[in-house]
Amino acid sequence: ISGNFYHHYLLSKLRTKGDKEYKIPKGGLFELVICPHYLFEILEFLGISLISQTLYSFSVTLGSALYLMCRSYVTRK
Repeated sequence: ISGNFYHHYLLSKLRTKGDKEYKIPKGGLFELVICPHYLFEILEFLGISLISQTLYSFSVTLGSALYLMCRSYVTRK
């Protein structure tokens, strides 16, 4: 959870109020992956699935992972 918050914090510091310009984030895992906050969300879902060990939780994890991977692919463009 802290990794997700940290990367959202980095994203929040990119723009000042009223700024509409697109900026490329730096720091954290942004140097290695496109959307590290999505990566941490997937890891959180995976952790919940491993704890609960139900088909429903694994289905939600798989669906969320696919959705977030598609979103990061679009972000890359």
